[in-house]
Amino acid sequence: MIDTKKIDRIVERVRPYTMVPDEAVAKNIELTIEAVNNAAPKDVIVECGTWKGGSSLAMILTQQEFFGGVRHPVWMFDSFGGLPAATTEDGKLAVEWEKNKHQPGYFDNCNVQLEEVLGMMQREQVDPAHFRTFKGWFNQPLGPAVGELNARGAEVALLRLDGDWYESTRDCLNWMYPKLRKGAPCIVDDYYAWDGCALALHEYFGQHRIAARLRTMPVLQGAYFYNKHREKFEEL
Repeated sequence: MIDTKKIDRIVERVRPYTMVPDEAVAKNIELTIEAVNNAAPKDVIVECGTWKGGSSLAMILTQQEFFGGVRHPVWMFDSFGGLPAATTEDGKLAVEWEKNKHQPGYFDNCNVQLEEVLGMMQREQVDPAHFRTFKGWFNQPLGPAVGELNARGAEVALLRLDGDWYESTRDCLNWMYPKLRKGAPCIVDDYYAWDGCALALHEYFGQHRIAARLRTMPVLQGAYFYNKHREKFEEL
């Protein structure tokens, strides 16, 4: 059984740096444990959309707590300048959210500078070798990053998508999903929040004939699925 006290310690430690509810952070930790158990030595963990870095920190701390050290560095992709403009594919609610800059959940358009995230990692005493940051709209750094993975013969042990909008989710899937290890989990944080995110995911599934079954994260904080084909009816 998983040591729930360790999970609770990680959840408490990352709480100031994430919008994700505790229950979903705990599930993210469980999926990280599962991913690390099935990963190859050269693999990395990828998060697209980091905000203050809480989920990335959780995936680093999980490796420290449960494996005695970080086996797979976390690659953190973000504009470090807020969200791009919502498009018609993102739906009416996204456009309205974007205009209402004084609502409690606006968080300055999710704008967190790179220096703030690096400062957090330093305060939390995270070894710089255990994470990397990639600054820019996703369609800018993802291609070179995939090229580096190919050159190293590495894959992605766990893919976490938290880019909110349609185009962001589409770009992340196009670049990174082909690098996801077979059987590995993919977390889609905004699946229930924004229409564009769900649309991009289902379009990708249809275009690439992917029959993955979505599973709901706790408290409807996104969905996740596995990069695999079913071998028997009992599997999801």
